[in-house]
Amino acid sequence: MLIAYTTAKGELASDLGDGGRPYAKVLADELVKRGVEAVAMFRRVQVRVRSSIGQEPWLGFGKVDFAGAHRHGQARRGSPESQLQRRRACMESCQGFSSVPVLEAFIAR
Repeated sequence: MLIAYTTAKGELASDLGDGGRPYAKVLADELVKRGVEAVAMFRRVQVRVRSSIGQEPWLGFGKVDFAGAHRHGQARRGSPESQLQRRRACMESCQGFSSVPVLEAFIAR
């Protein structure tokens, strides 16, 4: 999961400028660049916004292991409570989807 905010907690975001807010403009410009990894793209957004208007965008992300994290050949699954929390978060992220193929892909996973 990756969360990006226009500015750091407790700060005010600028909405100065012609045709949109500075963060939104930079984000729109960076989003269309092909072949850029998501975190790297958001880091570039941070740098550009900081250098242009002094605003500090905030980016939060956790460690993501595709195909599972392994320790000594065993998949790390965590406690039953953490498994339940992860599954609940996944289910909540699918709420609102009405696409049958998307929901079927979620169920298959």
